[in-house]
Amino acid sequence: PETQRLDLRGADLNGVEFVASPTMNCLLDYLFLGDVLASNITFSGCSLYRSDFSESTMRRSRFHHCNLAFSKMHDADLTEAVFG
Repeated sequence: PETQRLDLRGADLNGVEFVASPTMNCLLDYLFLGDVLASNITFSGCSLYRSDFSESTMRRSRFHHCNLAFSKMHDADLTEAVFG
């Protein structure tokens, strides 16, 4: 359903990069990354509208030019995360 497109609960996403390019969109709206390991994860040019990162470990994560409107990050570890 539209309200939950991808559920990666409990996944190990350390160091993974999600990057838009001129030929590939990075449309991850409604993504559920609750309780994942995602240190050093990168999102660049991605739409993460209404995504949920609650209780995830996302140390040193990077969000560059992303749409994070209405996203949740309750109790996520965002130590040294970069938003811009």
